[in-house]
Amino acid sequence: MAPRTKYDLAWQVEGVDQPLQAPEIFRNLQQLDKTSIPVDQTVGTSNGVCSEAFVGNIENLLLGMRQQLRIQILYETYLGNLQIGFFCHLRADWQFLGCSRYFGRVIILSDAKSASGLKH
Repeated sequence: MAPRTKYDLAWQVEGVDQPLQAPEIFRNLQQLDKTSIPVDQTVGTSNGVCSEAFVGNIENLLLGMRQQLRIQILYETYLGNLQIGFFCHLRADWQFLGCSRYFGRVIILSDAKSASGLKH
C-alpha cells in the first residue's frame, strides 16, 4: 500500500477515540509501503481519494526476467560535481504460481480531511 494510506489507516479511530482494529485475518501480515501505488483513484463518488493495498503470499509469485539487468555508468552528467551516476534497466514479468487465489486487491477509501496522511 502507499505510505499515505498506511499511516492514514494507523490514525483511524472508532467512536470513542479507540484505535480502529484491523480484521483478525490482517493483523499478523507484514505491511510494506510503496510510493508507486497511486493515492488519487476514484471509486464510485469518492472523487480521487482511494488507494489500493495488495495482499498475498509471495511464496506463490514468480519473477521472470526477460533481459539481464543492464547497468550503465553515466560519467558526463555528474562529472561537474566529481560524481558518477548509474542507469539501470531490467525487464521482468510477475506470474502467479498455480492460480491467483493466493493474492487479492483491497480498495481503501481515505478520508478527504486526512489525505495528507498526517491526521492526529
